[in-house]
Amino acid sequence: MVDTENSIKVLEPQLANMIAAGEVVERPASVVKELIENSIDAGARNITVEIKNGGVSYIRVTDDGKGIPASQVRTAFLRHATSKISRPSDLNNIVTMGFRGEALAALSAVARVDMFTRTRNSDIGRHICIEGGEVTEDSETGCPVGTNIVVRDLFFNVPARSKFMKKDTTEAARIEEVVMNAAISNTGIAFKLIKDGRDRFSTLGNNSLQDVMYSIVGKEIVDDMVLAATEFSGIRIGGYLSTPNTTRSTRSMQEFFVNGRPVRSRVLTAAVDEAYKGRLMVGRQPIYYIIIHMHPSLVDVNVHPAKLEVKFAREREVFLAVRNAISAVLDSIDMKKAAKLNELRRQEREEQKATLTGYGSPSLSVSRDYVTDLDNRPKSKVASKSYAGYDLSSLIRQEDEKREKHKESDQEHIPVFAPKYKAPPTAGYLYSPLESDLPVQQQIIADFSNFSSAPKSDTERSNQRDELDLKIIGEVFCTYIIVEADKSVWLIDKHAAHERQIYNQLKASGIEGMAQYLFTPKMVVLSRTEKQTVLDNEALFGSIGFDTSDFGGLSILVRSAPNYIEPDDIPAVLSELAGKIIEQKSADIDIFDALLKSVACKSAIKAGMTSDSRELIKIAQAVLTDPELQNCPHGRPTAVELTKQQIEKMFKRIV
Repeated sequence: MVDTENSIKVLEPQLANMIAAGEVVERPASVVKELIENSIDAGARNITVEIKNGGVSYIRVTDDGKGIPASQVRTAFLRHATSKISRPSDLNNIVTMGFRGEALAALSAVARVDMFTRTRNSDIGRHICIEGGEVTEDSETGCPVGTNIVVRDLFFNVPARSKFMKKDTTEAARIEEVVMNAAISNTGIAFKLIKDGRDRFSTLGNNSLQDVMYSIVGKEIVDDMVLAATEFSGIRIGGYLSTPNTTRSTRSMQEFFVNGRPVRSRVLTAAVDEAYKGRLMVGRQPIYYIIIHMHPSLVDVNVHPAKLEVKFAREREVFLAVRNAISAVLDSIDMKKAAKLNELRRQEREEQKATLTGYGSPSLSVSRDYVTDLDNRPKSKVASKSYAGYDLSSLIRQEDEKREKHKESDQEHIPVFAPKYKAPPTAGYLYSPLESDLPVQQQIIADFSNFSSAPKSDTERSNQRDELDLKIIGEVFCTYIIVEADKSVWLIDKHAAHERQIYNQLKASGIEGMAQYLFTPKMVVLSRTEKQTVLDNEALFGSIGFDTSDFGGLSILVRSAPNYIEPDDIPAVLSELAGKIIEQKSADIDIFDALLKSVACKSAIKAGMTSDSRELIKIAQAVLTDPELQNCPHGRPTAVELTKQQIEKMFKRIV
């Protein structure tokens, strides 16, 4: 007896198309991507995308391409109907964006679709309307040359798929990403995106990648990126990549384009990571938009239903080409940076010599030479006695006296080691008495300025180590302080130590929720996912003082911010906080604690910055006497100990 219920049968065309739509038409952004690719293949010079409600209720893609002949309009909606390929060998040489002939068939199976199209050789256009795979209208109409496709009520007949749609703002952000990626890889085409009746994004189509990048990520970020352009083994590589100074906490601003197609590739990602290896802090990601061109036969674009992934015939050559191209660009940046740094240090040494002349403390002059440039110090000074053997309190007192002597009588003395915070009101801020507490803020600033010598309670003192007799040997790489203390040598990371001190002060200050409005709202450029994360979590960011709104493109407008953040640090802080939420895939984080960590990091003395002897002494004394300063807020150690016994074992003095 035959089991008719489980017997094998051929699916109805409509059902087959609906199944195919599950792969090709995943969400509104997938629709826009497929229609844009068809417009590019049609030779369009202008493409306009209009959406409403995140594209779920309305999508329109209009182009000025060659159009579809009236006799072929119905055929275009049949499954596997395409003009791009005709024989198996064509799959080895695909030069078009689309080629499978599935997009229109799958789309018309799960939405209401209207197409208006006309070729240049026709005086009249054609209009066809399809709902759920059924043609409801097919007639002549007047329309301009090109194709205009309107998609309404996506997944109206597949309610289960509708449940998986995200918020309208999230779906709109993904559509925006599709349009922007198409603009980067097709600079000769003018793109425009209209969202809910408002222009959100546009490019000129003037073949200028720089102009497109300005439209997408903003001038501020592009100006800190460098252009890559090289060729290796027949593989051409171009695009923009950020210097090590401009990074993000996520990979959200990293895009690859192969032969005009935005793709994902582990090979390409690994190549870029290798090029940046050793140049970035752990956990930081570069920004890059890398465009690769190679012979179509060397890349297979037919390995993913949505053509988002590719496979290379010669992966090693591609890897080496990308890695070497980016490494060459970054090496040139390092050389320029080193030359500039050497010149700045030379000028600094000249200024130091002029400043320290007549101070009556030759030992201090020697120590500054040791700190700023160990390799280029004069031989006559090598044998001189450095300040390492001097009494610390005496040295601090001498420098304080010199500072008091030379300061202006009408200015308040601020210790060199104080963070960059200034007493309010700060530049760029408009103080609001309803949302800020001026006396509290001033007290916080005062605490920051004197945190290393502020009196501590008996409880705090009981938790601290006894003060040590320290010898500051010097500083290496303008980052690590070398200290001799009680038969040990300590290496102290001055940035990590200072960061922890600021974090502890902020944590104990009770400043949560203190906000102030900016004199001029600040426009901040974020990645697409970062921006959407901020907008989707408006209440969460508002709880710590941020008032933000959408400003189009990749920008948001910030009207207020926590009053202990400098205006210039707002973009980096917002990016980092959004990155934390993205990383955890949830808004369930202690955003105030994450904010304090970000603020502390931005405000601390930076690695590579030259510090004077007083700063080094205060950092060393604080780290080696306060148990709460043993790790930075992110968990990294602030100091590493090397005992005398360990050193003697290294030199084989003891076994």
